Amino acid sequence: MRVNNKELGKARREIDEQIKKLFKKETNPALHRGIKDYFEWVRFGLVAMSESDQKAEIMPEKDVKVDYVKASGSGGQNVNKRNTAASIRHNPTMFFLKNKKTRTQFENEEQAREIMFKRLEGHLNSWKRVVGERKPDEVMSEIFEGAISERTMVSREAEVLERVGVNLKEGKNL
Repeated sequence: MRVNNKELGKARREIDEQIKKLFKKETNPALHRGIKDYFEWVRFGLVAMSESDQKAEIMPEKDVKVDYVKASGSGGQNVNKRNTAASIRHNPTMFFLKNKKTRTQFENEEQAREIMFKRLEGHLNSWKRVVGERKPDEVMSEIFEGAISERTMVSREAEVLERVGVNLKEGKNL
């Protein structure tokens, strides 16, 4: 897969931005589970993307949280009184979206899942561009090291993140 420098730079910035968002949300050294989940999801997602029958595994049910909330706007009494809008969050990436395009809860959830799947697939495609011909674990380790070098840490946090970095380098489970 040939990628030009402009596409590669854009993909790299998208990944760096996502990792910075995850680090911003993870403040407690004991709560770096989110960082681990993200890199495990990327590792698994890159494998799933290469096999067409595994693409559905990009968004497993255990990683998705769906809530229903009141929608505003057109739709009349149904929209104003019922929880018809679907908000969906993918836990490993912390991607969030709210869909309120239709008047029914079921349709909104289905559309939200489709949109989320496309967004996750796009994010994994960015990873594929950045990885290119190299080993995914090597690239993930490199990106992770760059992200933690910009962060000021307390001692326990440094230990946890160092362990994650070593496991990424060696291709072990996080």
